[in-house]
Amino acid sequence: MDKCLLCGLSATTTVQDNSSRTIYNCLSCGVYVVSDVAVKAVKRQINEVCAFFQARRLSGQSDTVLISYDNAKLEKDYLQLTVNQILEHFPKNFTQQMYGALINLTNLSAYPGEEIRIEKLDWAPKFYLKTVNFDALSFIIKSMAKAELIEVSYYGASFFPCGVTVSPKGWNLAAEINEGENESVSPSVLLLYNSSSAKGAVSIVRAAAQKAVKDCGMKLVISDMIAGEEMICNEIASRIKSSAYILVDLSDARQEIFYAWGYARALGKPIFLTCMEEKKSKLSASLIAGVGIAFWQDAKQLPMQIYHFLKAHE
Repeated sequence: MDKCLLCGLSATTTVQDNSSRTIYNCLSCGVYVVSDVAVKAVKRQINEVCAFFQARRLSGQSDTVLISYDNAKLEKDYLQLTVNQILEHFPKNFTQQMYGALINLTNLSAYPGEEIRIEKLDWAPKFYLKTVNFDALSFIIKSMAKAELIEVSYYGASFFPCGVTVSPKGWNLAAEINEGENESVSPSVLLLYNSSSAKGAVSIVRAAAQKAVKDCGMKLVISDMIAGEEMICNEIASRIKSSAYILVDLSDARQEIFYAWGYARALGKPIFLTCMEEKKSKLSASLIAGVGIAFWQDAKQLPMQIYHFLKAHE
């Protein structure tokens, strides 16, 4: 039996020589695929990547993820993510870390009140530990207990092994978090573009967005009224606030498009940027430095690129 690249436990592996990648099937991390060129990046961030996959498995997400690289050709068989995209899902602060661990513990509990025994460091991914050691593990457990999210039972003189039970307060908070994430059965996706752009470019972007959004079971909201305004109007601001995801086409973008982009970014909305390849030279190099933009010509790949963006941020 081979070992899981992420957690080191026993796993079934299949090497796809023709595709230069390996499929892993692990009881803890689930089924995932790693491109050979992405292995080094995975190993550099292995604790964060492992936490991502174990949380996905516990929450019942069934998409098989291919860990690939920037600008890799997209495939229909897998949800393709880079290591950097996976890192976007990692908790940004300690409160988010505790809440993420709480969700994992409720998913692990067969029923409210079940005690979960924790004694080894293989529990580190479920608590989103960047640094894996017993001090870090005991600290978050004690912090969650102090916040009354869990109750801890000790079996001996040392901290480990210990038993952890999600408290009534923890169960209620987990339900609120899950309800907030699923409050809209059909999340809305807002497409922003310059309505005075060439009709061919507009139709390509709209068609690509419509197909991708439909395939994801979401709802597309199109804003083609951005033309000639110096600032975004209240209606656009409201649409940005109420939308789960933002698509922005920068082809022939006017100032208000960039205001809308900045406003959505300030609100922390997931944003996907597109632009016609032939319009690339018109974009300010300083403005787009370090920003991922899907440049397109005939847009054959654009629907799948948008699809993978939406699936990656579900």
